[in-house]
Amino acid sequence: MTGAADATALLARLDELEGLAHSPGRWSCDTCKLTILCLAFSHVSGVVHNDQVQRCPNGHGLMRRETERERRMLAEAGCERMQAELACLREIIASARPAVDWAAEVVGSEPETGRLKRLAIAMRLAEPVRRT
Repeated sequence: MTGAADATALLARLDELEGLAHSPGRWSCDTCKLTILCLAFSHVSGVVHNDQVQRCPNGHGLMRRETERERRMLAEAGCERMQAELACLREIIASARPAVDWAAEVVGSEPETGRLKRLAIAMRLAEPVRRT
């Protein structure tokens, strides 16, 4: 074999082996996308394992083991989703900041009864308009 053919064969074998590296106890149903975690832990040896094939509780047949690559991709997607949600929350907080500053200013500068009345008005102004 030539060097290029050897490299191609090795890369193909590496892809095959990565596909076989599975997360212990993680089973997935391709039909309904259900994922379950089913582990057996030996406190004597400290080994976590579960080699029993799981059946889909929704009746779709046998489930397959999840690979480490799939777990990594799911974790990355979840991280990206949380970062997007965080950016959205930061925008909401930034847009509400002037109203919060105004309410803090009002509450900090008036006698107790006036503060409560103005705070109640501010709370009503902040509520969304409900149409019946």
